[in-house]
Amino acid sequence: MPHRLVWQGGQIYPGPAAGQKWRLPVLHLILSNPPYICENDDSLSDEVLCDPALALYAGADGLAAYRALLPQIGAILADKGQAFRLEIDMAR
Repeated sequence: MPHRLVWQGGQIYPGPAAGQKWRLPVLHLILSNPPYICENDDSLSDEVLCDPALALYAGADGLAAYRALLPQIGAILADKGQAFRLEIDMAR
């Protein structure tokens, strides 16, 4: 199995320029834990606040990372992609 599995981490892909095609590999599995906390959420525990702000906050409504990622899924997820997992705040 190791020869069939490639771990690839990184930021949300910026997408192709107008008129360009994707030059990224097609992915069969996407696992994501993007930031999803509202910037004004003051109910976080000290344990959560140990994480960097970049890993926690996603705009005023906590959905900025999803707005960047979701439009790209069709271009990067294989036709028979097995899973697409995202984590989101229970209040959303």
